[in-house]
Amino acid sequence: MSRKSDTIVPWIVCVVMGAASIAAWRLTPHTLLADQLAPIRLDAVFPKQFGEWKALPDVQVMIPNPQQQETIREIYTDTLTRGYVNPQGRVVYLSVAYGKNQSDTSAVHYPEVCYPAQGFSLMNSEVLELPIGGRNIRVKRLLTAQGARTEPLTYWTTVGERTVLSGKTYKLAQFGYGFQGVIPDGMIVRASSIGTDVQKEYAVQQQFLDELVRAVPADFRTRVGGKDQ
Repeated sequence: MSRKSDTIVPWIVCVVMGAASIAAWRLTPHTLLADQLAPIRLDAVFPKQFGEWKALPDVQVMIPNPQQQETIREIYTDTLTRGYVNPQGRVVYLSVAYGKNQSDTSAVHYPEVCYPAQGFSLMNSEVLELPIGGRNIRVKRLLTAQGARTEPLTYWTTVGERTVLSGKTYKLAQFGYGFQGVIPDGMIVRASSIGTDVQKEYAVQQQFLDELVRAVPADFRTRVGGKDQ
């Protein structure tokens, strides 16, 4: 090979590598969707009183261990835990976590991970679509237990305005927003209650969540419950 070729080939390689780097940078989202929307403060978005439900004072839903607390601080922008009671004395515990940045390193943590880390056993799970807040939301129900305590729960997660329940649907939603050049925000909404009549607990949770989402300010409703499925 001539000296001219020896000079040209490395130059071409550099040009190609530079172009690839520029293309990769352009295809990587750098704008947070949350910065284009109204800021979320969970204690303002989720009312303390709605329908027949009223928040209980000073209720701690579940105390994370120190490792989980550190993870929560790193992943989430805001968190909210409350207990609510209705006139019949039924208590439902609400836990919400919101993150402005739903990138690969800042994704929400699912109850399937959090509950076992607190010593709970996962007894059963099912995915279904429920009418909640005037829309159909795809949720997951988990049955958990720790000793004599039986705690059924219902939850869903959002990426932007899309509900997701698995790594696959999460990635699809993430890619969808990425193609638009934005990094989505995300939220996990969880309702739980304590009782051995599991189906009754699930029914109470659905009623609670339905009234809760209806009470969320209209501007935030799709960010809380996603668009109608």
